[in-house]
Order: sequence, then C-alpha cells, then structure tokens
Amino acid sequence: MKKALVLFLCLMLVCAVGCSPSDDNTSSGDAVSISEIEKSVKEGNLDTVKYGVGDNAEEVKSYYQKLASDYAYAHSSESEDAHNHNHNHDIDEDFASYEEVQRDGYTLVKTAKARFYCKAGKVVAVSTDSDVFGFTPAITSKYEVEEAITADGKTFTARTEDFVFSPFASEGTIILRYKIDDYQLDFYFYENSLLSTVIIDTEKWN
Repeated sequence: MKKALVLFLCLMLVCAVGCSPSDDNTSSGDAVSISEIEKSVKEGNLDTVKYGVGDNAEEVKSYYQKLASDYAYAHSSESEDAHNHNHNHDIDEDFASYEEVQRDGYTLVKTAKARFYCKAGKVVAVSTDSDVFGFTPAITSKYEVEEAITADGKTFTARTEDFVFSPFASEGTIILRYKIDDYQLDFYFYENSLLSTVIIDTEKWN
C-alpha cells in the first residue's frame, strides 16, 4: 500500500512539473528583440523587405518589374492560371504593382509593399506600410513600440519635410525616431496607431 502511495505521489509530481509554465514561453508578443532590430538596421535592412539601404537600385528595379510583369501575365486573358484561378496568392499580395517616379534629386520605386528611395544608383531609404519587426500597421500602438525598443530615441510631431517617406502622414502624425550607427529608423504613428516604418541612410539622403 505504501509503495502504491509513493508511486502515486511521484506520478503527481512529474505531472505537476511537466504542466508548469516554461520560461521559454514568456514572450510578450510577436515583436522581435531590440538586439535583432539593431542587427537588422545596422545592416541597412527592414526584416520583411527583400532589399535594403545600400543595395543596387537597378537590381531592385529589375526584380520588382519582373514580379509585377509576372503578376500581370498571370491575371491576363492569355494565362491559363487566370482561367483556372491557380495563380500564386503570395505574388498577388506582394508584387501586384510597380511604379517608378523621378523626384527632385532621387528616384522613387513604388511596389505593393515597399517604397525605395534611390540616389546615385543606390537605395538610400526604404519605407513600408506592412509588418516590420513584428509590428503591424493600424494594430500596433506607439506605446508597444516604445516598450519594445529600449534604444535612446526621440519622439516628436512630424515636420512637413519628413512626410516624403510616408504618403499617409499629416499634421497629426507622430514619429518615433531612433539613430543606430549611420542609419535612422522611423516609426510613423497617427492617433497612436502605426502607419509605416522607414529606414534611412541619413548621410547619403542628405
């Protein structure tokens, strides 16, 4: 009887340990750590955008032009995929559009998910209105980004000259700005909701 009781207590202890919460599962959301963000920014990248600051502008143009062309063909009357509805939905979401615009002193390459600002044949800034670093536009609040990023930064109301990097910015826009090495990482917010994320090589942009 005593052996049975001891065995029962041992089994209960094993179950209690096995069901206890693990330290590995105490993450406070999907946002990546500040060290991962800093590593990505120091390399000139936003984690969900294929190309980043410093990349060759012609390569970026060629890549997105081809994807936009493939998308257009997949949805044309000539394509069997269009009739069979077998086209790639990832391409639908990511690469449905391409536009190249010449502005004062730079070339703007606009794609469905990102905008690339190019000077002297190189990408000098990237802006996106999609998920970056686990932060989701229209859902992520300014306070969540502030909590997640512990680097020294400055919060201020956007100036008119800053609006070039976000077509949705207006007088009520707030920017969280962080300087990491040679790069500047900006989070644009309106009414406490994330609008877009921008990485800029400030020296080459200016």
